[in-house]
Amino acid sequence: MTRSASPRSRSRGLAARVAVLAVLAVAAGAAAPASASAEVPRDFWGVIPINDLSSSEIDQMGSGNVGTLRLMFLWPAIEPKRDSYDWSYLDFVVANAARNGIEMLPFPYGTPDWVKVDCHGLDEGLCQRVPPLGSQEAKQAWSDFLADAVSRYGPEGTFWSDTSDAYNPPYLPIRRWQIWNEPSSQTYYRPRPDPKGYANLVKLSDEAIHSVDPEGEIVLAGIFPAPEGGKKFRIAPYLDAFYDVHGIGKHFDAAALHPYARTLNGLRKQIKNVRRQMRRGGSGGKPLWISEVGWGSDPPVANRPLIKGLDGQRELLERSFHLLASKHAAWKIAGVIWYAWRDPGFGFENCPFCSSAGLLKENGNPKPAWDSYVEITGGEPNPPSQPTPTPPPTSPPPPTSPIPPILP
Repeated sequence: MTRSASPRSRSRGLAARVAVLAVLAVAAGAAAPASASAEVPRDFWGVIPINDLSSSEIDQMGSGNVGTLRLMFLWPAIEPKRDSYDWSYLDFVVANAARNGIEMLPFPYGTPDWVKVDCHGLDEGLCQRVPPLGSQEAKQAWSDFLADAVSRYGPEGTFWSDTSDAYNPPYLPIRRWQIWNEPSSQTYYRPRPDPKGYANLVKLSDEAIHSVDPEGEIVLAGIFPAPEGGKKFRIAPYLDAFYDVHGIGKHFDAAALHPYARTLNGLRKQIKNVRRQMRRGGSGGKPLWISEVGWGSDPPVANRPLIKGLDGQRELLERSFHLLASKHAAWKIAGVIWYAWRDPGFGFENCPFCSSAGLLKENGNPKPAWDSYVEITGGEPNPPSQPTPTPPPTSPPPPTSPIPPILP
C-alpha cells in the first residue's frame, strides 16, 4: 500500500521489553525463480522476530527489501498499569522500520492483570491469554488501549508530529491492525477457543480503531488448522461459527491463515478451504494474509517434520514463496510473513522447530534461506556500511516469551 511522504519527527529511547511469541507454520511448493518479487509489491514479503530487534537488524531488513514487519503489541507490557504506558520499544521499532520503508503489521495481544477477567482458575501467565470480554470495564479498557495505539502510530498519530526527541523517521503510519493471535488455538485464546467471542472482540476492535482512523484496516488473526480441542476448532467449523455472528463481515478487511501443511497439496487445501468458508460467509472478495510460514534449519531428525536442515529450509522457502507469489491473485493473498527473522538463542520445550526457524543464526550470520529471501525480494543481504543511527540506549536483555509456542 502506498503511503504519502511527509517527513516528520518522533521517538523515545529504547527500553526493550516486548518479546514476540513463537509460532510456526509449514508449506511446500514448486521451484522458485528469483523473479517472484516482480509479481507482487514490496510489502507482500514480511518477517516476524522472536527477539527484540536492534537498529542494525532493521537496517538489514531494509536492505533485503523486507516490506512488512509483523510485531506483537503486548498489552500487559505496554500498559502494565491503567493509563501508564511504556511505548519506548515500539517507538524504536516503528521509527527504524519507517526509516527503512518497512510497513508494520502489529497484532495487539494479551490482557494485563489490572483488567478484571474471569481467569477460570488459570495462573497469572495463562490468564493474560483470556480476551478482555468478561465485563464492560474490560471491553472499555481494550478499546482505550487500541485507540491510544492508533492515536500514537496511525495517520494522525503524535508519534509523527512530536519533535521533542531524537528520532526523525519518514512519515509511514500504521494502517493495518491484526486482532489477537490464533484464536482457534487454546494456547492463545483461553480458557478455550470461542469463535463467537472472537467475533465480538473483532467488532469491539474495529469500532475502537475506526474511531481514530476511519480508513484503518482490520486483519483477522491467523487461523490455526489443527488446534487443541478437536475438530470443532478446525478451519471449517470454526469459521462457520464465526460467520454466524450477525454482521461480522462488516468489521474486518482481511482474513489470515497459518498454514501448517507438510505438503504442497496440504497448503493448497488449507487455503482453498479458508477461501471457501470466506465465500460462504459473504467475504470471498477479501484478501488473505499468510501471517506465518517457516521451517527450521537444524539437522533433520525423526518425527520432527518441520526441521529440514540448512539446505532444506532454503529450498522450502524458495518453493513456498514462488507458489504464493504465483497464486497471489487467484488466492487473493495479501502478504506472506516468514517465521522467524533470527534464531533466538534458546529453545522451546514444546516447539523443537522454533529455535532454528530464523533466516539468520543467533549471532546474526545469514543462513542460505536469507540469501534466497533477498534474491526473491530483489534486495541485498547486507546494508551499506554506515554509522548506526538511533541505537537503543542499552542492549536488549534475552527475551522471555510470555506465550509459549505450539506444536503442529
